[in-house]
Amino acid sequence: MPERPAYKNHPLWESAMALTRGAYALAERVRDASPDTARRLRRAAVTVPAHVAGALSEGPDKSREHVLAARGAIAEVARRGVAGTGPPGGDSRADGPLRVRRGRAGPMSDEKSPRPSLFVALFLILVLAAAALWLPRWWENRLFRQAEAMTGVGSRVLPGDVTRARGKINPGDPGRRVSEAIGRPSFSIGTEGSSTHEIWTYYYADGTMTVNLTDGIVARVSISYGPPKIPTSARR
Repeated sequence: MPERPAYKNHPLWESAMALTRGAYALAERVRDASPDTARRLRRAAVTVPAHVAGALSEGPDKSREHVLAARGAIAEVARRGVAGTGPPGGDSRADGPLRVRRGRAGPMSDEKSPRPSLFVALFLILVLAAAALWLPRWWENRLFRQAEAMTGVGSRVLPGDVTRARGKINPGDPGRRVSEAIGRPSFSIGTEGSSTHEIWTYYYADGTMTVNLTDGIVARVSISYGPPKIPTSARR
């Protein structure tokens, strides 16, 4: 017996299947009044779990394509689901072949309108599925930006020159005095524990100065001349 694919245990795929089942239930309810809307709704809904499965199982390049396709399918399900309900007022219009008379109470069909609870459930599933597709990407970008910040990506070049800045600080100075003398660094990193260690990096047009601090006291200062080599983002 073939092993169950790993993506089928993922909550995102389970949400996509729930979305498809809800959309199929709605399509069944509007089928008599608007068969074209029902058909399009089913066709859009069935592609959502397929693309979610691809996003979860394919490589990075193909995964992004599936994510974009799944987003489009979710939007289409939402549009067709709203079209299938029909506006509630007398000046109604319908999507596709569902015919409606102006000034009358509703469509020319005796089919009962779908229950509001079904629409609410479908809407909630749409929101959850969309969030599941968008949030991982947002979280990934957030972590990537944090990682870039730790390496100094996009750090600013400070005014002045590195030699003059070096003459204003010395080993043994407290970190507060360094900040008062030459300002905040272009970027800094540090570790905590029984003893704290920090590295402050100052970029100037003519060079780079690195200040190592231990427990808030300058332990070492080093400079290198030449245009600063500021890291750039790997993403565009």
